[in-house]
Amino acid sequence: MKRKTKRVVILVFVIILILFCVSIYNFISNKKILESAELAGALVTDTIPFDYSPSGHILIKIKINENDKSYPFILDSGASNLIFSKHASQFNLKERGASLSFGSNSRYFFASVNQLDRIKIGDLEFKNIGLKKTEFNFSCMDYVYGVIGIGIMRQLVWQIDFEKKIIVVSTKMNNLNFSDSKIELPLSENRISHHLKVPVKISNQDKPIDVLLDLGSNTSLSLKESYIRESSVIPDYKTIKGKSSEGLGDTDKSSEVSKYYLLDTLILGRSEYQINQVPAYANSQNINLLGLEILNKYKTTISWKDKSLILEPYSKAPSFIWETVGFAMNFTDKAVIVAVIEGSAADKHNLVVGSEVLAINGVSLKRDNFCSIQNSLRYRSSDTLELRIKHRGKIFNQELIKEPIFH
Repeated sequence: MKRKTKRVVILVFVIILILFCVSIYNFISNKKILESAELAGALVTDTIPFDYSPSGHILIKIKINENDKSYPFILDSGASNLIFSKHASQFNLKERGASLSFGSNSRYFFASVNQLDRIKIGDLEFKNIGLKKTEFNFSCMDYVYGVIGIGIMRQLVWQIDFEKKIIVVSTKMNNLNFSDSKIELPLSENRISHHLKVPVKISNQDKPIDVLLDLGSNTSLSLKESYIRESSVIPDYKTIKGKSSEGLGDTDKSSEVSKYYLLDTLILGRSEYQINQVPAYANSQNINLLGLEILNKYKTTISWKDKSLILEPYSKAPSFIWETVGFAMNFTDKAVIVAVIEGSAADKHNLVVGSEVLAINGVSLKRDNFCSIQNSLRYRSSDTLELRIKHRGKIFNQELIKEPIFH
């Protein structure tokens, strides 16, 4: 009887071991699918127009499978290829199971793996594209279908001209044109996730830190606050009351207090190239990111193959200080203020987190017009904003004037 029991235990152990090995093999295979995208045909260069989402992210249009309709996708050097769940049923996705995935925050997580037969970006055609299916519930982004990320971006060299709103892509760096003012910075690559990293150093620190090169970050620079606080001289800062922003990566459920620090000097790469007066978004749990508000001051070329970032400044002394009225809002069943920047016009006029915004510039805020108003505000040239606010049952009007985030 004991011998029979022992055999059963051994058999169960062997079955479990086989299943475990099969699972590991599937995870590895699925991870390769997730990273795959085959470029079809020869390519010298191609030019792709782009636009911006209301959140400030780069949007490109792609065609999927045999469909001639174009769909807007975010271009993101800091994320995998993604399809948003609410739109996924429109396409003939092949489900490939799950894979252990590595995020930009250096954490592992399980991701569903899917595959598309074909996509076209301009004249570019990719086959057998691996991508994750994920939920996406950002305000005013319902019309966006997904993310074109590292799985495709690392196949090509991407030269982004923010002034002309075009991207020139090529398989080789020497097919592209560069100005004499170019700054070339070497990058390193995470071999597991393929994120690209560039070292940066603030002026009074002895050692640099690596930051991820992230087109999906619509801020300038994001740093762990501990790195800034190690400095012998703490830079000027402004506290952000409430939730300041949302990224395209992993969800941060913390109630961490965040700040904007004004860095006197930031040195990029292991070089002498430096930029001055750079606001950095920081808290204790931040991921170190270099985002669009710095990159869009340059014609920016990114190459995984060459491990290189080339920046061509649009002006001799780029300015990174933006103007703001100092509050952010979100819409569920009503428009609510979710963040206020210390010392801003909103803060000086006692706007508080949780207040309802009833109208902007005389237009009542409703579910069906909130996104169009948000979009128009982003590109509005006027420095003045007229608000109708409701707070604790009281309704009042307030006029705000944009100011630089740091004077």
